[in-house]
Amino acid sequence: MVFSVLKELLSECRDEYLKLIQNKSSMFDHRDHRGDQISTRDIRPMSTVIMDEKEKRGLWRILRNSSGPKAERGAQVPLGNGNALR
Repeated sequence: MVFSVLKELLSECRDEYLKLIQNKSSMFDHRDHRGDQISTRDIRPMSTVIMDEKEKRGLWRILRNSSGPKAERGAQVPLGNGNALR
């Protein structure tokens, strides 16, 4: 009984969290071999991101290749410059 109540509570919390972060981008900082979420912001067009165009194209390629149906949810995506997207 207690287990089912706890499971339902956690499910509701997860649903509310997913609603909260819908249409948001999360920023992570790499520390001690893990990514710590440091902030969440509204998504915005890539054209508003100040970044070298060659790096942007590379980033888009990485994102396209890692966002297919077989991509692992929450997996880190290496950017090749020591950083990673998650």
